Amino acid sequence: ELKAGAASALAAIGPAASPAAPALLAMLTGSEASQRSLAAFALGEIGHRPALPALKKALKDADRGVAVDAALALWK
Repeated sequence: ELKAGAASALAAIGPAASPAAPALLAMLTGSEASQRSLAAFALGEIGHRPALPALKKALKDADRGVAVDAALALWK
């Protein structure tokens, strides 16, 4: 839950939270779908361009919610 709260807070901060992108990228490949989904959302809100390859990979996530959040992040 701590990671989820942190990801939500980083998303709310937006581009200024870019230094936290490596931690979000690590979350994006974690074992919990809910955390992967939040990481994709937060990366989209932050607009961290180096995350694009990881977000594109997340489009093929086994969890549809993660894939949708990755698509929305890429849309931004």
